[in-house]
Amino acid sequence: MLDGDTDAITITGTPGIGKSFFFGYFHVRCNFENPLVAIITASFKSKGEMSMMQSVVVRKNSEVVIETKVPSEMEDLIEEAEDKAKGQVIHLYDGPPDYLPEGARMVCFTSPNKEWFNQNEKDQYHSTLFMPLWSLHELQTTVTELGLEMDPRFDLHVRTESEEETLFEKLVEQRFYVFGGVARECLSTRANLSKTVKRESRIFWMSLKPWVKHNDF
Repeated sequence: MLDGDTDAITITGTPGIGKSFFFGYFHVRCNFENPLVAIITASFKSKGEMSMMQSVVVRKNSEVVIETKVPSEMEDLIEEAEDKAKGQVIHLYDGPPDYLPEGARMVCFTSPNKEWFNQNEKDQYHSTLFMPLWSLHELQTTVTELGLEMDPRFDLHVRTESEEETLFEKLVEQRFYVFGGVARECLSTRANLSKTVKRESRIFWMSLKPWVKHNDF
């Protein structure tokens, strides 16, 4: 984007898929590869049809230059940072703003937002990218590589590290068929999520009973 014809990119996808984590990764990578570029990050929260800016942080060469959470200071801070950067600036937004920063390059990370999509659909310099759902293999690999403890109650029944990994992989598979490839649910370490999985699985299979009986399986 810094060298091409695209001025703005929206990255979206199913809630809970990992957009906020990708925002963090993108931010670190952008800082590392573009040390002379000023990176203006801002977070937004929807309030009715309005999008309210919550905070602004300006970084350059991986260091914080200035930041604020005071609403009356935010626009002036952004304008000052843009003036000092002399065109070497990129905006990273967590959530959609009410409008695009004029003449600036921007990447917006957001859940599906009809108003935001409609606002930008005819802009040839604005691209929208959709993050895909996770595959079962990706989720199981993440559990193993990060050493996640999916449910503390299972520790009482596990004797070896190999048995633990197998058990957690099976738990992820069970969640995958209930929640799909949504990382927030499939990789959750909350103990009470297991009850939700069992309940949703029971509801799903109960709903299939009439269909199975009708088709004589």
